[in-house]
Amino acid sequence: NSDVEAEYNRNLFFYNELKFEVADPTVIYISDTNSTEYGYFYAYGTSDQIGCTGFQAWRSKDMVNWEDMGPVYLPDFNNNWAYTNYWAPEIIYDETGMNIQGETYNYFMFYNAERYDENEDFVGANRTTYQYLSVLYAKEPNGPFIHPDGFKNSNGQDLSVTKPVFDFSFGNSLVNADFQCLNTIDASPFVDDNGI
Repeated sequence: NSDVEAEYNRNLFFYNELKFEVADPTVIYISDTNSTEYGYFYAYGTSDQIGCTGFQAWRSKDMVNWEDMGPVYLPDFNNNWAYTNYWAPEIIYDETGMNIQGETYNYFMFYNAERYDENEDFVGANRTTYQYLSVLYAKEPNGPFIHPDGFKNSNGQDLSVTKPVFDFSFGNSLVNADFQCLNTIDASPFVDDNGI
């Protein structure tokens, strides 16, 4: 239809030929004038480049030319709740920041990763796995990002690198039964108008 074509504005869309391979991307603009990264866009995502065993970042001033910043989070697999498939990071910036063990952190990365069933003997490729949500925090967008460990959350539960921060699994009395599930993926955090 010529009427539809006449109203279509091709300038509304931009094709960005990425120079890095990433799935489930998230991008933030660094607006903190006190940050050494002020004025950059930062991209994070599920990356085969590091085998989905952590997260890396890329930065750009123009969203066309991207610089690989390397890994921003690589877990210690000898002491970590998740073993593989670190997917779909989403990051938010908290201008006020959060005081965690005496230091202020402003960047919070929500993600999901895979955990083996702790009650099951190892049976190779057939071993049962589950996806859980967790969060990391950092002072700057290029990390290093840290998993909560050694303090309590607002519900009074201990946070540890040996377990995910968010547990929606069946039997968790803190989660409404309608929302309990075996696999929880692709968090999309936001801060509401009331600051929560």
